[in-house]
Amino acid sequence: QFTPIFLFAWKTKYSVCLRSKQLLFETYLDPPSELMKLELCFDDNHELETVLNCSSRGGKFEYKIQIPSCVKTDLLEQAQSGVVHKEYFSQIRRLGKFYLENVFQYNFSELDGENRSIVHYLAWTGKDDSLADMLDVIPSSGNLQDEYGETPLMLTVRGESHAY
Repeated sequence: QFTPIFLFAWKTKYSVCLRSKQLLFETYLDPPSELMKLELCFDDNHELETVLNCSSRGGKFEYKIQIPSCVKTDLLEQAQSGVVHKEYFSQIRRLGKFYLENVFQYNFSELDGENRSIVHYLAWTGKDDSLADMLDVIPSSGNLQDEYGETPLMLTVRGESHAY
């Protein structure tokens, strides 16, 4: 029996990074090479445990726990109180839905007691840049109706810019 594991890997000009869940593994390329042989070891919870570079300049990857700010913050609660940090929504757009949901179990479907999403509050308070970031990640969220039948797009078109 196999259990699928999502492994995210990326290369920058000077480093290679790997992440399966909470741990971010990174090694620096010196000099930058095109080919790297890796040995990956996972623990029983499907988290990367060690990453070894088996190439000529081998060695273990360094690791650290690095959780994005947008995941550590209750964005819906903040938006309800009128607080919106634009950089969190830019980070969501940059990291993407698939990555945030699978690595950090981020809940894009969170609703308040009146079935309003973060997107409703961004539209209502006129936070256009953050709203655009969220709609880029989840376009269908613009049509989500709250318990009064209002969608974020309706609130945006109406042009109201005040807190609930």
